[in-house]
Amino acid sequence: MEERRSYPRTCISIPIKCLCRFKEDDNLSLSLDGVTADLSDAGISFYTGKNLMDCSKIEIRSANWSRPKKGKIMWQMTMPDTGLYRVGVSLQHEDLEYAVREEPLKTF
Repeated sequence: MEERRSYPRTCISIPIKCLCRFKEDDNLSLSLDGVTADLSDAGISFYTGKNLMDCSKIEIRSANWSRPKKGKIMWQMTMPDTGLYRVGVSLQHEDLEYAVREEPLKTF
């Protein structure tokens, strides 16, 4: 199958720390740990034990990066065999504080 994505993905497992902001109140936040599933210049997919359904903005940190990566949560998938969630994040340019999600979060 031919790859049709604009940004190729790299499958890699990196421990990460995340700070999520809630849709209803930007002052409320949730801190959590995760592990990346894949990375590209435009996004990150990671596994975590927390349900992020009520979050929209996210900051992701890793010892492997010089600066945190900021973006918006685009989708979430429940992994029934493990009890984990896989989350897809669209990364934003470094000069944007956070993006505002216009469409509802997709869950599977």
